[in-house]
Amino acid sequence: MILYRISNHSDLSGLGGELADGRWHTREKGRRIVYTSDHPALCILEILVHVKIEDLPDDYQLLRIEVPDEHIVPVEDKSTLPDDWAVRMDSTQLTGNHWLTSELTGGMSVPSVLAPIARNCLLNPKMAAIAALKAEIVGRFPFDQRLAKRHV
Repeated sequence: MILYRISNHSDLSGLGGELADGRWHTREKGRRIVYTSDHPALCILEILVHVKIEDLPDDYQLLRIEVPDEHIVPVEDKSTLPDDWAVRMDSTQLTGNHWLTSELTGGMSVPSVLAPIARNCLLNPKMAAIAALKAEIVGRFPFDQRLAKRHV
């Protein structure tokens, strides 16, 4: 599976999981997680929903990560998620925290709230198979300022 990440960090340490809550986890010392997407465009959407483009630095980079399929467990059927999964983060956080704690797989593919037919993939950097992965830096990723325009 080819995954992408737009970040100002080129490693897959997942340190951010200890510092801030996310859709699929709650922050806790030692709880590391890396959020990736199946396409760079979804990475852009996932960033823009949280940060104003005017506040983004111009030194972000696009990372490409190749993860063997056997290390990813897919959440294929949204019916296995709580009914309110798209609006209540606490339900998806429970799912993600449980997955991280179980340490059964290195990755979990989940639907995106922003584009439900697209996929995000969570990586557990505590798993040896994931810790061994190296992200390929595709290049700098300055955000196009046209994304900041407001259309009426």
